[in-house]
Amino acid sequence: MDTTRICKNLDCNNYVPKYYVDNNGKKHCCYKRKYCFKCSPFGEHNTRQLENSFGRKIKVCPSCEKEHNQKAHKCFSCYFKERQARKIEDVKKMVGDSCWICKYNKTWKNLCFHHIDPEDKLFGLSTRELVGTKWSKVIKEMKKCILVCYNCHGEIHDNLINQEKIIKIWNKHWGL
Repeated sequence: MDTTRICKNLDCNNYVPKYYVDNNGKKHCCYKRKYCFKCSPFGEHNTRQLENSFGRKIKVCPSCEKEHNQKAHKCFSCYFKERQARKIEDVKKMVGDSCWICKYNKTWKNLCFHHIDPEDKLFGLSTRELVGTKWSKVIKEMKKCILVCYNCHGEIHDNLINQEKIIKIWNKHWGL
């Protein structure tokens, strides 16, 4: 069985040796080496990407049509936006898509979570936290909150909506 390997650099046709003997006479195994000693001398990081030898094809994202070299078929930006949209849809299925006080429902961007007891708050529930946190932790945190629009949220913090009404609304939606 012939195990001769050729350098991964596209512009090179040299062979990658099985072993290398350094100046001190020590024998080094080169079975994981990808590049010949001309393209990547011994002792210098031979795992780095050489020019014109990425190993991955440049792809075009089907969503935004930008070029990328990710393993996935979409660029990271589009992947993250889709993941974010999926998480928001999961949240909407749990809490609805309207203010629990005034029933405002024109856009999700004008809704937020209000923690009933600020001392129990572990983290905020912005879109960033929804995407970057374990789902089980997000659910526990959501059950400490009510969903309100920013107008009602401001009224709550200015004590125009009393705490008893907030607790009634919380009990109605979470049933705890």
